[in-house]
Amino acid sequence: MLLRTTMALFLAMLLPGTALAQAIVVGTDWQSVTATTAQGNLDGTTVEVTNIGVAGSDPFIDAFDLSGPEYDPFPLLADQEGVDYSFDQNWTATFSSPVTDLLLYCKFWRGPNPGAPPTFRYEFDQPFTIVAGLGAATVSGNELQLPTNSFHDGILRFSGPVSTLSQISNNANSGSRQALTFGFAFEVVDNEASSFSAVKSLYR
Repeated sequence: MLLRTTMALFLAMLLPGTALAQAIVVGTDWQSVTATTAQGNLDGTTVEVTNIGVAGSDPFIDAFDLSGPEYDPFPLLADQEGVDYSFDQNWTATFSSPVTDLLLYCKFWRGPNPGAPPTFRYEFDQPFTIVAGLGAATVSGNELQLPTNSFHDGILRFSGPVSTLSQISNNANSGSRQALTFGFAFEVVDNEASSFSAVKSLYR
């Protein structure tokens, strides 16, 4: 498989009284997938997502448009690799090195169909914030709640450092699908890297 690590450089912004700065967003290069596990590389850190498949609905690697306004200010590519999987799975992601300010990119995350519970709930084992998109979502504690029978796109941020991340859902096993990938963002000013908070301050 061709190397797909994404290092997308975005418009440099000159703020009053500051140096020229660039935001850099790095996405996961997904390298292999089995019936239950996906593995990739996030800028030198191995990412393994387990329990991500269901009988008759294996996960697979595909290209997704993560460049739109739902992903501003941390867009990736218009053909960014992600893992397409059965949305009702209770998965765990493990990182070979802890990742600070981990970004979880959500693509086509599902709300309920008619007759289902009024919201689909995705509960994580650690706190997060919505940093892009997911405008119809509600956050309650460590739970992301998505309404209606529509798709939801956006980014969740886990401040970490994150070594493992687990998600469980109340969604009934249906074989329907959605996608995810991971990334992180940092700022470069005068050839020196800075933090997620600095990157966010460029755009907000």
